[in-house]
Amino acid sequence: NEAGISCQVSQYAGTYLCNFIYYNSLYYMQQKEGKAVFVHVPFTTELVSEFALNQKRVYPSLPMAMLQQAVELIIKD
Repeated sequence: NEAGISCQVSQYAGTYLCNFIYYNSLYYMQQKEGKAVFVHVPFTTELVSEFALNQKRVYPSLPMAMLQQAVELIIKD
């Protein structure tokens, strides 16, 4: 948020595949005495505009440059 990118912390990884990946990552890193983080990122704005035209649905999105900056900030910390 300090970098001007809307985000929030959640204790919910999602369902099915996301939960599987998250908890297996935590378990694996616990065995290696490391750390793990699971991050959901939204679709790109460009992709969502395509979805809106084809599927008549709207999803949360951010521009690709902003998504790249967010991932870089996460990795840096």
